[in-house]
Amino acid sequence: MGTYVSNVYGPATISEVSGGLRLTIGPKHMVFALHHWSGDTFVFRPGGGGFRAASELTFTPAASTHPATLTIEWLNDGLGTFTKQ
Repeated sequence: MGTYVSNVYGPATISEVSGGLRLTIGPKHMVFALHHWSGDTFVFRPGGGGFRAASELTFTPAASTHPATLTIEWLNDGLGTFTKQ
């Protein structure tokens, strides 16, 4: 949990809400429920703009208990990696 930052996309915040994880991102503070997929990978549905497929969000830990980055597949044209603040 916490805030991760991209020089291109700005902040992405991961928070716990009612026992589940949520991604908040963008200037409109879009909120997406994250669903565990496998290991450090979660999925969510970006929706809007005809994009209905699920997208992966993967945490890469710097240490066993502290993720250092997260990568959002939906935004990953080479720039979808966010670094934890």
